[in-house]
Amino acid sequence: NYQPELKRIIPERLVGNKRKRRSLKHLILLVDQSGSMAESMVFAGIIGSILASLPSFKTDFILFDTSIADMTDQLDDPVSILFSSQLGGGTDIAQALKYADGRVRNSADTLLFCITDLEEGGSEGEMLRQFLRLKEKGVKTHCILGIDDGGKVRYDHDAAKKVRSLDIPCFTATPNEMIELIAKEINQN
Repeated sequence: NYQPELKRIIPERLVGNKRKRRSLKHLILLVDQSGSMAESMVFAGIIGSILASLPSFKTDFILFDTSIADMTDQLDDPVSILFSSQLGGGTDIAQALKYADGRVRNSADTLLFCITDLEEGGSEGEMLRQFLRLKEKGVKTHCILGIDDGGKVRYDHDAAKKVRSLDIPCFTATPNEMIELIAKEINQN
């Protein structure tokens, strides 16, 4: 819940604080800010802001189109990140996944969410190889598909099938559903 007077997001329910269980320690959020994701940026921004505000994790917040904008050092004000993002033209998901791979320190402790419509402007084959590389390293990788402001799903269905064929979860999720998914992932560790 964003509190404008405090300029902060206040979580309703904390997750990941169980001391006796090993838990995920690193979240990587890749958020597609290409032109085709313009209507999905509100949902992506809300999800990213919520996750970035969780103190139990090291969170990397990375925006991408055909270039990479690592916003990790600006997570103290995640709402401003959303409003300062510059929607671009093209998309290079493979490049963003490769960048994220370089941020992984301990694969078993890392959960990566790639929020995109999978409309790859570069090489689809390279995108699939990068998804597979992360999965094979042991990074818990998920692809969250584009949803417009009205909650309507918009993504490349063929590319989503290919990502799912790699045994990587690929689905749509509202911000509330996303938080439930994260809680579930954390509680499994």
